[in-house]
Amino acid sequence: MKPTALDALLFERARAQEPAAFQQLFELYKTPVYNFVVRMIGRREDAEDVVQEVFVKLYHKLGTLREPKYFTTWLFSIAKNEAINYARKHRRKEMLALEPVESETRAPFTDNAASNVEQILIEEEMDDLLQNALAAVPEVNRAAFILGVLEEYSYKEVADMLGCTENNVKSRVFRARAVISARLKSYLNPA
Repeated sequence: MKPTALDALLFERARAQEPAAFQQLFELYKTPVYNFVVRMIGRREDAEDVVQEVFVKLYHKLGTLREPKYFTTWLFSIAKNEAINYARKHRRKEMLALEPVESETRAPFTDNAASNVEQILIEEEMDDLLQNALAAVPEVNRAAFILGVLEEYSYKEVADMLGCTENNVKSRVFRARAVISARLKSYLNPA
């Protein structure tokens, strides 16, 4: 999700302590932040708590960001830090039993969609496989992969979010892809 002029306006209004503007920012960004956090830590219930903490921190720190054009980078940087901190504090084996991510694009099931049931099941299975493969990727590489590949931010934006160079992001994405490819190999190329 790329920042827009509306985001900048909402940010300015939220920084001026307008609750409705902050609520609108929350509504715009809660799903992308949630999806990112779920992919980082793996559990829906935990992700909801982390996302809540992300937006609480965002609210309290609104006055510290001077350039609204960097809002999205800043928000995902907070989300990345909160997800990593949470994962480090709550390392446990059941975190690898990942759950599917909410889809912003998948249409709700209706009677008219009966012919699409197989496609929906395949998409859900692929989501599960990707989530399990992501669990095997080290956190720092996982964050770069999620932001750069799944969330489609530029490597420059990801570098800003992660506090590293673009070359470092490229390397992390390459390493993440290698792990994910190895984990999915048996599913993609059955013998």
